[in-house]
Amino acid sequence: MNEIKKSIYSRELETFFEPNVVESFSNSDKKKLQLFQHISQKLLKRSKKSYAEKHRSRFQSSWGLLTNLILKGHGNTKACDCVRFGHFQLMNGILDFNKDNLKKIYQQTFLQEDNLFPWHPESAKDIRLANIQMKKPYFVCLNYKFSKHLLPQKKKNQPCVIVSELNDIKQESEIVKQYIIYHPFTIFIKNYIYNEQPVVFGQILVNHEYLDGVAAAYYLNSFLTYAGLTEIDYSLFHHSFLQKVFDEADKREHASNNNSFKVKTKILSAQASNEVIEHYNELSNIYKQSGYKLSVETYLTAYFFHLLSKNETTGCLLKFSFAIEEQLDFHAINHVKKLSKTLLYNPVEFISKYSKYITSKNHISLYHSEDAIISNLIKPLTDKTPFWALKIINKIVEKAGISRNIIGQMVITHVPSSLKKDNKYIELGHGFGGPTCAPFQDVSLTFGFIKDKNKQIKHLVLRKKCREKR
Repeated sequence: MNEIKKSIYSRELETFFEPNVVESFSNSDKKKLQLFQHISQKLLKRSKKSYAEKHRSRFQSSWGLLTNLILKGHGNTKACDCVRFGHFQLMNGILDFNKDNLKKIYQQTFLQEDNLFPWHPESAKDIRLANIQMKKPYFVCLNYKFSKHLLPQKKKNQPCVIVSELNDIKQESEIVKQYIIYHPFTIFIKNYIYNEQPVVFGQILVNHEYLDGVAAAYYLNSFLTYAGLTEIDYSLFHHSFLQKVFDEADKREHASNNNSFKVKTKILSAQASNEVIEHYNELSNIYKQSGYKLSVETYLTAYFFHLLSKNETTGCLLKFSFAIEEQLDFHAINHVKKLSKTLLYNPVEFISKYSKYITSKNHISLYHSEDAIISNLIKPLTDKTPFWALKIINKIVEKAGISRNIIGQMVITHVPSSLKKDNKYIELGHGFGGPTCAPFQDVSLTFGFIKDKNKQIKHLVLRKKCREKR
């Protein structure tokens, strides 16, 4: 295997991705990054006072602080769509739109202590959600009687639950956009009929400074489950129905009128998906023969990095932690084109040259502690710097293009259907979410799966956001 197969799946993907959306680093970019690292080290040596406890009490974690600096969208009509994200899911059943019923479901999901997202330690409370008036949700029913004078015109600090009976998707999307901007997060619910079978579509639309992808998936799945709905088998639904519903979800999620970072969901054809998975199986067996384990998630991350990247570009992964003082971390991978190509097409060289990406249990993983940007670079700086100074530093590094160089031009993520914590699986549901990225990045991508009852992958589902070509 010396080169990528030029088969139908690569052509199908090439039409989905924007050509040349990712730019290469220049020598001046590298010099700026080196200068920032040098100045940061000088600041850390000189600073004696610690602001760590103060920042934790306000933002919970360095990640929480960072979302406030670079991913803030609540109430800001000019905020890029990259900083907001959605997660959606289909379930069997029909949902009663009676307001008392919706209130009961909401209370079970968000107000009962035992049902809240299980951060570590168990006593931890999510400060970012605590800043919202969670006990006062705002309920909206969209139907032919809905009047536009009811639309919010200013920032509100309440979650919003919208149920829709509208058939006009354009009208529906325009209305929902207003609620996304002015509320911290919005849950959208709609009933559909497929071949006389009732199904419910749920979508959570989030301003990133309040929730991240894993917690958003958890709360949406909880809401739909407490409504008495059951999981569907996506593989039994026709491709055209699912793509129609997913396209509608994209339209609701895009809050601004420009094309930059416009979200797009694609269900890859069965043939294209099968060819990708066949290549994975072949490659996985080669690694297995040498005693190494390659997961399909790691393979696909490398595959999409290779498809999107150029030489001298940096990729970015997000690593989730149940520890509430960590939450998420950026993992930057330098020279991602060369790394991903080696992993995909030269296993022998990868094992010998990139051994740092092989865990003690012989699992291949693209996460490595040395690459953790928040833990190694940003947290030490934020712990020693007051917030007002961090805001100034953030503006400078963004304007100079340094932020993009530190974190990477592209980010690839995957939200699983469950996560293991203390020998117990936390259910996130079989949904599709993201992507999100910072305004200075070029492209973000999340991938998910449609599986049959035997857990075999039938389709890959991709969601992307790309900045407009510069």
